[in-house]
Amino acid sequence: EVHFSPFVEHPEIPNCGASPDRLVGDVGGLEIKCPLERNHLKFIMSGAVDKEYFWQCMHGIACTKRNWWDLYYYHPDFPPNLQSRRVRIARDAEQIALLEREIRIFNAEVDEAIAELKKIQEAA
Repeated sequence: EVHFSPFVEHPEIPNCGASPDRLVGDVGGLEIKCPLERNHLKFIMSGAVDKEYFWQCMHGIACTKRNWWDLYYYHPDFPPNLQSRRVRIARDAEQIALLEREIRIFNAEVDEAIAELKKIQEAA
């Protein structure tokens, strides 16, 4: 069963969250993409998931604490049997740990930039 999902805050990282396209049952999620024709064709031909989409799905898994995420590609201009493809991305604790580490580094950089901007604003 597929359910609408509001924005989901990360359970451990402040100022971080995901907006899943849908949640599936109690254990999965869904991300739907309608890529450019050349990117849709590339996925159909190779089955290789775009890195950006992979990390988006892994982030959804991390935020929702789900077990897997289905990435669904769709393009209406392809023949019916080539219009859509789905790939399931499983929870990967190592990849999630790497992602969360990078998010924490990014958040620290944002905090530093905000502090610097406040100093500049106060001095002006």
